[in-house]
Amino acid sequence: MPDLHSEIEAVTVVLIGHFNPRIFQPAWLANHGLIRPEEAEQAENLVSTAELTTFSAKWLTVQVTSDRFQAVANDSGHFEALRDLVLGTFSLLEHTPFSKMGLNREFHIKMPSKERYVDLGHLLVPKERWKSFLDDPVTQSVTVSGLLTRGELRPALNVKVEPSKRVELGIFISTNEHYEIGEKDPPQKLMEILREQWGNAMIAANKIAENLTQLT
Repeated sequence: MPDLHSEIEAVTVVLIGHFNPRIFQPAWLANHGLIRPEEAEQAENLVSTAELTTFSAKWLTVQVTSDRFQAVANDSGHFEALRDLVLGTFSLLEHTPFSKMGLNREFHIKMPSKERYVDLGHLLVPKERWKSFLDDPVTQSVTVSGLLTRGELRPALNVKVEPSKRVELGIFISTNEHYEIGEKDPPQKLMEILREQWGNAMIAANKIAENLTQLT
């Protein structure tokens, strides 16, 4: 993205399965060396019940319910730390059952001019047909799904593009790589995929964002 700048980025790891939300507290993560003690002490918005644990700790946001684990890094300098936190957590909780995983990336990319901003919407959704029954049609959201080839893996990929709600003249792009294992597969198979495919997922997301924001 030579003349473009991603002003806000995030990475999220989502697991679908069966979890005990009370476990996933800042103090527990710090006790096992998964976050720093000062990060746990400074955690904000902590809620911990039998149904939900959620908190924010500097670069990290965690939300866990009985059927969903989600960890988010909003600082690109901690993306690798997020991967390591998830791997470390479920190395300790190796018998926690889960069968689906999402590797999600978000970008808020500021376009260099209003003209480029508008042109991108027209490029993604040509307006000629829409103009036959709408005045001044505007692209609000585009979602495209497909499959990736990663050796023997065929993860589903969902890509969404829409105007950013956080950056003026910004484009929001999100990518979601979805992995699913069979009922008889051990959950650690997904952790192996996380370890082996993390770099590929980050590179693919960057290339998608770069490709979609170029007008030529």
